[in-house]
Amino acid sequence: MKLSKILTAASMGLAILPFTVHAQVCTGTPFTPTQIKTLLEGNLLCGRPGSGFTGNTADRWQEEHAVGGALFDYKLGPAHPVDPREKVGTWFVGGSRVAPTVTHAYGPNTAYSWRIFGPATNTPGAVYSFCNPTSAVQQVRAFVITSTTGCNGVFPP
Repeated sequence: MKLSKILTAASMGLAILPFTVHAQVCTGTPFTPTQIKTLLEGNLLCGRPGSGFTGNTADRWQEEHAVGGALFDYKLGPAHPVDPREKVGTWFVGGSRVAPTVTHAYGPNTAYSWRIFGPATNTPGAVYSFCNPTSAVQQVRAFVITSTTGCNGVFPP
């Protein structure tokens, strides 16, 4: 192969490189449908934007995944007189057996689905990645906790 063809191929590779660097793909163990349900059902997700999130990077979420599929914004808790916990939608495990997802549906026209990656057991401080089901780019980083007092301002780094 001529050097000019090698240099052309190399320069084309360099032109593509910046796009692949920005797409930080989720790593770790992809969860099965049973693992997703066990992780989320009855628990509170304390989440923040992941590397591929295109919205406000200051966003934080406290979403309670109730048994039976109701999804609540925890806010300041169920007993708070000004900003109580509020039902905002539903959640369910779907997708395929090969690529299971969790979907949060906020009304009839707004839903988000993710594949979950992380450690196989939910231990204190474990960080879970909620990833685009097609590209596997991280959208949300989250702790998943059992709590009756909310996230208390604690979110993953």
